[in-house]
Amino acid sequence: AAIHAADHPPRPAEPPGAAYLHGNHRPAQALAEAASRWPGSRFVFLSTLSVYGRIVGPVLTDDAPLRQPEAYGVSKYFAELALAERAGPYALVCLRMPGVVGRGYFAPWLGRVARLAASGSDITVYNPDAPFNNILDLDELHRQIEALLRAPLAGAQTTNLAAAAPLPLGEVVARICQGLGSTSRILVNPAPRDSFCIDVSRCQALSGLVPETAATIIDRYVATNRDLLETGL
Repeated sequence: AAIHAADHPPRPAEPPGAAYLHGNHRPAQALAEAASRWPGSRFVFLSTLSVYGRIVGPVLTDDAPLRQPEAYGVSKYFAELALAERAGPYALVCLRMPGVVGRGYFAPWLGRVARLAASGSDITVYNPDAPFNNILDLDELHRQIEALLRAPLAGAQTTNLAAAAPLPLGEVVARICQGLGSTSRILVNPAPRDSFCIDVSRCQALSGLVPETAATIIDRYVATNRDLLETGL
C-alpha cells in the first residue's frame, strides 16, 4: 500500500503555478508510474477541498463542479488525474480534505478562533446558524486511512472527508470558548458570507466508518492544545 501525504502548500510570498506543479503534480506522476507495477496494491492520495475553487451552495458534494480553483487546487487536481489514469493495477482513493488540525497547528480558522479565545479577545462570527463540519484532525485521518486500506476497493475513487454531524458556527465558537474557560465576547456580524458544510456520505460508504463528529474533533483539538494556548504559543 502507498499513502501519498507529501504536499507543497500555498505560501503567500511564493509565485504560484510552476512551484505547485513541481511540488504536487510531478511527484504524483512518478508515484503513479511506480504503483502501476504493484498489482493488487492500494493507494491513498491526500488531496484538498481547494480543488473545487469557489464553493457555492449550502452542501459540498463529491460531484460539485470546479469553479476557478487557484494554482494550488489545480496542481492537486492534476495530481489526482495522474494517479487515476494509472489506476487499475492498484486501487486508488483520493481524499479531498479541509485543513487538518493537530497539536501546535493554529493556521486554520478553528486555530485562529482558539487563539482569540485563549487571549480573551472578541471573536466575530458570520452566519452563526450555518452548519459547520469543515474540520479534520490527524486521529480521524489515520482512522479513515486504515479502514480504506482494508476496504474492498477497485479502480479510482474520489471523495470528500470531513467531520460528521455538523454544528452551527456560533456553537463551534462557543464550544471552543467553553473548553478554554475563555471570557471572549462572541460578536455576530450580519454581513452575508458564503458558507457550506461537507457531505461525507460517500467516504463513509467507501471506508465503512462514520467519521468522528464535529463536536468530538473540536473538543479533542482544544484539549490537545490547551497547554500551548494558555502559555501563548
